[in-house]
Amino acid sequence: MRHFLAALINILERIHMTEQDILAAVAAADAKVTKIAGETRALIGKVSDLTAALAAAGQPLSPAVDAALAALNDHLQATDDLVADAPAAAPAPSPQP
Repeated sequence: MRHFLAALINILERIHMTEQDILAAVAAADAKVTKIAGETRALIGKVSDLTAALAAAGQPLSPAVDAALAALNDHLQATDDLVADAPAAAPAPSPQP
């Protein structure tokens, strides 16, 4: 019986360590996804700023530049569709009377 309990404890310790390893791997993957999401949002913002600056310059763009910007925006949209949106900010609490 003592041998059985020792073996059972050993198995439970392995399971626990495995769960800890899984939790660590999930946390690391989540951190990477969060980093990718932030970088993707920043890139989308920069391309949007570039597009707005080109439009504000008042110069007509060549069809090649228009096509390149359209392709870039399509790629950004496809990437954005893959990345979860940031959660909406919680509303500020209203002052108590």
